[in-house]
Amino acid sequence: MPELELTILLGIHHPLTVLGISSSCEALGYPVDSVSSTEEMLAKIKQREYKRYIMDLNLGHRNSPSIVPAIMIYDVVREQIESQRAKFLGIATNQQALAAAREIGIPAIDKLGLDILTLAKFFEGA
Repeated sequence: MPELELTILLGIHHPLTVLGISSSCEALGYPVDSVSSTEEMLAKIKQREYKRYIMDLNLGHRNSPSIVPAIMIYDVVREQIESQRAKFLGIATNQQALAAAREIGIPAIDKLGLDILTLAKFFEGA
């Protein structure tokens, strides 16, 4: 059974992706808060500390190779990640965005490869 204190913040702009990821997280026993903009994500982070952060690398800028939103959020939660209190995962289908994120050390995977097994592995060590 998952530890109750594992909390997940999703920053995803496409409603169907939110539904799919949220359903998978909840099936694994984890509660989810979801937002659809960088501003909303920052506001949620100010309210509480989450254990897992999953976001579109280009949150709020669909189809863009920009990873500015992910850089902003990653910088805010970096200390939590470095102290192993949290994990971060950026997702995208844009290969330029994925490459740019990985190049600067932001964990990122192709959104098409995000399934319940990948999420379960990401939640390990809660």
